[in-house]
Amino acid sequence: MLHQSHQPMTGTVLVADDQAANRELLEELLTAQGCKVIAVPDGAAAVEELSRTQVDLVLLDVMMPHLNGFEVCEKIKTTRTHI
Repeated sequence: MLHQSHQPMTGTVLVADDQAANRELLEELLTAQGCKVIAVPDGAAAVEELSRTQVDLVLLDVMMPHLNGFEVCEKIKTTRTHI
């Protein structure tokens, strides 16, 4: 259950998951909390989105086609010095 706060959350969250139902659920929950959500269907799309968009949080599924969550995480760590 999400902690209900009187202050809305802000920021941009990238959700990468190959299951549409998971993306939709996370998008609904995070949007209701005040976040902007960018949802993508696989790891390659996540890396592509990160190359052009600044996000505050990345939520990665581990088992995805093209690049899994661990591979995406490695790419983030090697391309973004502040992470």
